[in-house]
Amino acid sequence: MFNNCCKCGSHNEYLEPTEFSVHLTAEAEGDGVPNSASKASNEQPPSSPRSLDEMQNPTGASEWQPPLEHRAVLEADRYRKEAATKLLGAFRQMVDAEILSAEAKPVLATQLETRHFCSDDTLLRYLMYCNGDKQKALASLQATVQWRAEFLQGKGIITSSEGERSKKSCQHCMKDPRSHCFLNVGTDVAGHHVIYSCAGSAVNKKPLDGCKHMALELERLFDGNSSPGRVVWLINMAGVGIADCNPRTPLMALPMFFNHYPERFAQIVVWGMPAIFHGMYTMIWNFIDQDTKSRVLIQRSEAERMRYAEAYWSSNAEMAAWLNAARRLKGAPADYPDISLSRQLGDKDTRITLERCAALKTK
Repeated sequence: MFNNCCKCGSHNEYLEPTEFSVHLTAEAEGDGVPNSASKASNEQPPSSPRSLDEMQNPTGASEWQPPLEHRAVLEADRYRKEAATKLLGAFRQMVDAEILSAEAKPVLATQLETRHFCSDDTLLRYLMYCNGDKQKALASLQATVQWRAEFLQGKGIITSSEGERSKKSCQHCMKDPRSHCFLNVGTDVAGHHVIYSCAGSAVNKKPLDGCKHMALELERLFDGNSSPGRVVWLINMAGVGIADCNPRTPLMALPMFFNHYPERFAQIVVWGMPAIFHGMYTMIWNFIDQDTKSRVLIQRSEAERMRYAEAYWSSNAEMAAWLNAARRLKGAPADYPDISLSRQLGDKDTRITLERCAALKTK
């Protein structure tokens, strides 16, 4: 979603859909193709919405439509996925021949992770990102496989065994839960994970540490980045200071997201835009393409936030209550809604982090 992909030179043109009135079904867990990776193991909140498969079931699923101004983007995603699905079989053969068949024997743990990562859902995302160009998608995927072997190892990451798979965690957050703020707080009515972040609430301001933490959270949510789904990234600008305006952060984070986690971001919702961040915002805006710009929603007023909440959070009362409380926070370290609200969230790992933060505030 840079103007040009760093690895394959592809350009993601914004696709204008031919009609807006069809039944819109945004991507959600379970919206895969045959032989896709299994769903990420994550507790869902009691009021979480149905999966896409259930929403498409003609035996009683209700139809959901996003606000009119958002339909073009979500419709375009659906059309692009349909086009990519037609190319999946041929692309799978290329990946098996060029990436997976070259693995050494005996198979190492990193190679098993690569096989898991190269699910049909992953291949679809790279085909979508490269506009159906199979050679560019293959080059892009190969670069990501190499990046994963290097970036998701070593300093700042703790690897522990979890059955047959390994679990990777942020070393800094294991020591201090206030280090970063990039929390999965629930699932919206479209089936997207909602990730809440607030730079003012994070005490670790190092760009590389922050990028590793965000990557690890996406890995956790999407089962090693192999399962289907997208996220809504909700950015609370409260408490943003000069330490949060390091230009190295977007220069590291944007290539990572767009090259190695393509097609993961459904929307980027920004609460407010403080004057101190205008320069950084301008720099970021000049890097991203039109498709990404169409996904950025800057909400400066309470009315805008409430309208969005009514459109997308009605299916998840626990998440809505938590985020409504978060809107009133000042963005200080470990500044989160009351722990009684946090305990109602459906993600176990997020609840543990918030419990640890609450315990530190009481000391």
